[in-house]
Amino acid sequence: MNIRTQNISRTVFNMESSNLKFVSRPRVFLQLKAAHSALGLFLLASLSVTSGCNTAATSSSSEEPKTAAQLYEPAPTRSPQSGNFEKLWTASEDATRDLLFVLDRRDRRSGVITTLPLTAAQWFEPWRQDNQTIGDVGVSSLSTLRRTVRLEFTRAGDQENLAWSVSPKVLVERQARVENRLTSSTQYRAAFRTSVANSALAAASASRGNAMQDADEPVAGSSYWYPVARDAALEREIARRIEQRMRD
Repeated sequence: MNIRTQNISRTVFNMESSNLKFVSRPRVFLQLKAAHSALGLFLLASLSVTSGCNTAATSSSSEEPKTAAQLYEPAPTRSPQSGNFEKLWTASEDATRDLLFVLDRRDRRSGVITTLPLTAAQWFEPWRQDNQTIGDVGVSSLSTLRRTVRLEFTRAGDQENLAWSVSPKVLVERQARVENRLTSSTQYRAAFRTSVANSALAAASASRGNAMQDADEPVAGSSYWYPVARDAALEREIARRIEQRMRD
């Protein structure tokens, strides 16, 4: 092969390589765009499903917001029973742990078991089972929710046929974050600061006679939880797991 043939071969190879690069980049871009569109469709579908979901449904504007005590009042739809209190108690603890809840209060005298609040799983956590419906997955992926389980034990039956029943109750709460009030265009840097840094900034501004906000107002980064509803689907799942544990 002479020098002229080698130069022609190199030119053709370089042209083919450049064409491959030119073609591959748009393909990657189209794939990313398709994935982004699919994620957007999933979130939109989740929002449409949440309209009929019990846990995602919040009180309408015409209704007064309910407290946690008021939401705990209705009885659950499913309450397992057993004549062996110890077996029922152990099965309830195990069923709650299976759902990755951490036990907090275990009062046998009062017949109450409570858990620590558990932040709801998002769409990329399929191994968690606290979201029982696709609507719950969509809502927890777009906002921060948490659940607290409360198990109430009561007597059932008469003195001759004494039995015990457990009522699983799951409270759903939503997180709300206090926004920062900016009174000047020079304070835009403090819009997303934490409460500690914002408190220091407020103290520095007050020392210069230009207080950024009142001392009684919450600073940026402050958050609180408010009750939303009861999770009936998760309550039924806990009851089912308790019954299954007692059969094993």
